[in-house]
Amino acid sequence: MAFARPFAYNPGTLIPGTEQVGNLSVGAPTSGFTTNPQYWNGPDEQLGYIIAQSVSGNTQPTPLFGVTASVGFFRTEDFTDESFIDLSETIAQQSFANAANAKTWLNDNGYWTSYGLTIPLTITLEGFYFEGSVGAGYQAIANQVLNDDVSISFTNVLGTITGPPLLISGSVVILSGQTSGYTQTFTDYNYNNLTQESSFTGITFNVTGSTEYGFTSEVSGSTFDVTPTPTPTNTETPSITLTGETPTPTPTGTPTPTPTTPPTLYSVSISTVYGDDISACGGNANITAYSTNNGYPQLGDIYYTTGAGTTTLSAGWYLNGAYNGAIELDTSGALINGPNSC
Repeated sequence: MAFARPFAYNPGTLIPGTEQVGNLSVGAPTSGFTTNPQYWNGPDEQLGYIIAQSVSGNTQPTPLFGVTASVGFFRTEDFTDESFIDLSETIAQQSFANAANAKTWLNDNGYWTSYGLTIPLTITLEGFYFEGSVGAGYQAIANQVLNDDVSISFTNVLGTITGPPLLISGSVVILSGQTSGYTQTFTDYNYNNLTQESSFTGITFNVTGSTEYGFTSEVSGSTFDVTPTPTPTNTETPSITLTGETPTPTPTGTPTPTPTTPPTLYSVSISTVYGDDISACGGNANITAYSTNNGYPQLGDIYYTTGAGTTTLSAGWYLNGAYNGAIELDTSGALINGPNSC
């Protein structure tokens, strides 16, 4: 599941509930979203560091035909300091000794960046208990689909009628692409000596991957005398790919379905393929390709090499000459990112 923040061009005073950086209002207003100023969703922050800029002339293209915006975005390819410094240097047209200096320059010059911030993530723990001797099932539920595997470790303290509390050390893993995990354990102990009171202590999190999460743990409760059931199978939820440097309306944009057989194809001028959007922006859109969309590029548009619609373009970044923006295609020729203004 994508994580994106709302942005608006706001040359006025701070709007309650938001952060003001230069002429950018960042976050959700306490009083709710309005059209004055107009808020837009930023790019997915689980894919790279975001740099947001204000566009005072309201000339930033959007996926909505005929609608422009006053905010624009850049995103790094990964979560390394090197990629953040490189993108910052491209924007600032100067060199930076380190990422901290780049962030300072960006903020001082009215740019907002997600570098150094974490993605809020809430994990809810729940316990289920049954005889045999003491069976315990633990479920962890995240409030969003995860980009990386997350392991939640804890100590479960069970109250007892006589003797010290029963301590059970456990852990649950939520896999990448999923929102929940479950584990089941058995402890050699007299179930009938439990007071049916439970608490969790020492909750820690470990991420296998590069996503920087800001964790919050919650305990939804504990249920005793349940009927043991097989470990549930986690169901993978597909992530929604949001627009990169082109804003989409708050709260969510409208996904464009990918057609299986394009009824009509339209010629479009593009460049040769490149490995990133910055390189594509320096290309020459002197090649004729054919797209399923005759208007502003949309996620899911298919690009073909000929008007026959039999062979799609290879994966990579291209310069779309009509809109002077870089677009990224996947292996099926479908637009998955962009257009990023050049």
